[in-house]
Amino acid sequence: MPFTILKDVVKNCTISDTARTCVELKESKNRNQPNALHRVKIEMLPSGTAWFCVDSKKPWSPYLNQTQGINKRCDYVIVSHENNTAYIVFVELKSGTVLNNDICQKFKATECFIDYCESICKRLFSNLCLKNVSKRFVVFAKGTEQKLPTRPEPILHDQSDKPKLIINPNRIKFKQLIHQ
Repeated sequence: MPFTILKDVVKNCTISDTARTCVELKESKNRNQPNALHRVKIEMLPSGTAWFCVDSKKPWSPYLNQTQGINKRCDYVIVSHENNTAYIVFVELKSGTVLNNDICQKFKATECFIDYCESICKRLFSNLCLKNVSKRFVVFAKGTEQKLPTRPEPILHDQSDKPKLIINPNRIKFKQLIHQ
């Protein structure tokens, strides 16, 4: 999905793209809570990566604002290219108990909005669209009460109801988000 078109479609979101190799995702709602997850630093981003915060009170679109559940949103979306594949990474920042139904609904609603953006790009700008698009769903959590297995089985986190859980993230490499 071309980033210039994406910027025009998601006007109500804060979108950034840069040649820098790292980005800091922030959770402004948690800044006054000392034990909460405030920020996550993602390193080694491919050149031309774009990310945007979708967790705002502004409506997605005049057509979607009254639909129940559609206004739920995850915190960030990262769009990047690597090895002829476009990766769309949906990110949720959480403190405390995680992986509940509310997170899945946020991922699904945000995925619908990104599908809407992708459809506009494909139908109106077909020669500019990327051919291979892979979606990934990631939850960053701090202070979670949920136990993880010592040796987790690698699961491809390409479905909104089966996100990758990264507990107490510090400095995460982009490849950790897109691979098992």
